[in-house]
Amino acid sequence: MKKFLFLSLFSFVCLWSITCAQTSGMKEVTTQISTAALNQAGSAVQSIEVSFCDTDAKNKTFSIHDGQTQDLCLQFTNNDNKSIAISVDFVDGTFTNDQRKNRACLDKDQKTNFGQYVTGMDSSLVLPATSSITKHASIQYPKGMHGTFNGCLVYYGQWSSNTWTTDFNIVIRRAKFIDVNVSLTLREKYRSEAIILLIVIILALLVKWKFSSRKKESS
Repeated sequence: MKKFLFLSLFSFVCLWSITCAQTSGMKEVTTQISTAALNQAGSAVQSIEVSFCDTDAKNKTFSIHDGQTQDLCLQFTNNDNKSIAISVDFVDGTFTNDQRKNRACLDKDQKTNFGQYVTGMDSSLVLPATSSITKHASIQYPKGMHGTFNGCLVYYGQWSSNTWTTDFNIVIRRAKFIDVNVSLTLREKYRSEAIILLIVIILALLVKWKFSSRKKESS
């Protein structure tokens, strides 16, 4: 009897749950991103070629002084028969944390060592069909900053889906790697050396004064 009551109650709860779900408009929606959608997302980027104006090399290395402004010339080529809109950004570069140590690009909000020192480039570009455009950016590190900094030029193609069941974006990103070797100017170098020398002299005088004080006390 107890088993019969339990089964009856269980069946009633199940039927009630289904009825409520149907009357309230609740539906189970399964979203699948097809291969065609991914191909469409990547087609914009795949049709774009980005190159440096003065070299055919895949990567670029600059050697500059602190405070110096370095021009970065880039050529964007659209090989498609229709215009394509892309997004462009400069972010910090890194290396993968494995044995291969492959180059990689950080997220767009990570601009500590490279991205924040590149200016002058439009963040959005519309590339006409089967044509090329040239764009310039400026790289400048502040006075006193030196070292080797790894960066990336990243460009995005985007495909959107807006239907009654889904609303999402697929973003495909490609990159060019840029390295900057920043050395101190002679003035900054001498000033740094002068500061170090002054610190050493001050420390030597303090040691000498302390030694003389102890000598007087002992005598």
